[in-house]
Amino acid sequence: FISILENFKDLVATLNGEDTNLIRNLLFQLMPTMIEEEGAKNLRITRTVNTILGILNDPDHDLDDIVDRQKINFDSYLISDDDLAIPEASGTGKVGKVFRLLEVDNRLFVPTNTHIRVLVTSADVLHSWAVPSLGVKVDACPGRLNQVFLFVKREGVFYGQCSELCGVNHGFMPIVVQAVSPD
Repeated sequence: FISILENFKDLVATLNGEDTNLIRNLLFQLMPTMIEEEGAKNLRITRTVNTILGILNDPDHDLDDIVDRQKINFDSYLISDDDLAIPEASGTGKVGKVFRLLEVDNRLFVPTNTHIRVLVTSADVLHSWAVPSLGVKVDACPGRLNQVFLFVKREGVFYGQCSELCGVNHGFMPIVVQAVSPD
């Protein structure tokens, strides 16, 4: 946009007064159309993404009136040290590699090569849903609904944690996202 204005400034300097007025009028008529087209493009993107609801610490919070797509609710808790050897979720039957204080009993499975919208809120204090290897961090604020978009290009297991000092159990809130092929 700035380069268009710079080029326009150079063009206006070389023209006479009548041509300048014609170009200015044309620009003032086309500029709102260009801005409206960008907004419409963003609206089309929002309508085509899949939605996952991540509700932190609020079991009775109902968002059916906000989101008209499939709602996914699940609980995911830290695995205790005694139960760390769990089978790999890909169905190989082999014991997978697990990380103490990062492994959960219920992973979030997402499809690869798909636009996903994650909606996050909180009921009590500030939390932050962060998975650094996916480049995702979104704050969960009480009474607010935040969103973040994911697009995972490859299969794998991605680890994260709550990255907000939210209370006594702050260090025990891991996040595990497993990206799988949609096939």
